[in-house]
Amino acid sequence: MLNLSARYVGERYSNYTNTESVGGYTVWNAYIDLGGAAFGEGLLRYVRLRFNVDNLFDRDYLGTINPVVSGPATYRPGPDRTWQVTLSVAL
Repeated sequence: MLNLSARYVGERYSNYTNTESVGGYTVWNAYIDLGGAAFGEGLLRYVRLRFNVDNLFDRDYLGTINPVVSGPATYRPGPDRTWQVTLSVAL
């Protein structure tokens, strides 16, 4: 199974008076599941392999905004492209 998903976050205000804002962004994620019956009839049918990629296009974006009562907000960037591989066996 192959999956492609997108998450869109629109423009956000970065202070309590709504006078400063940051632009929106879209982050794409994908995964592919391999295994089960696709591996055949033997013991391999109990094996599953999954590949995940988060932030597929390695987009730079502000993941977290922490507004403060006075002064500028603090920001944390969103994570870079992240890969994961999972191997599972279910008997």
